[in-house]
Amino acid sequence: MQEFSRQELFTLEEVAKWCGTTRNAMYMHYRRGHITPENMLCHRLYFSRSAVDDFRAKYVAFTGE
Repeated sequence: MQEFSRQELFTLEEVAKWCGTTRNAMYMHYRRGHITPENMLCHRLYFSRSAVDDFRAKYVAFTGE
């Protein structure tokens, strides 16, 4: 397991703000395997900046146009 400082990891709520979606939408992306959290010993989901950047590069929001 890789060591991270708290400043290098981001919660689901913070990632949702960056991506312009809701917390529930980001949770569903996590459940579907679109974004992977870091392996932690706690029950909270924490994401690294590289995981968020990879997700943002691959994910294209449906605009309805």
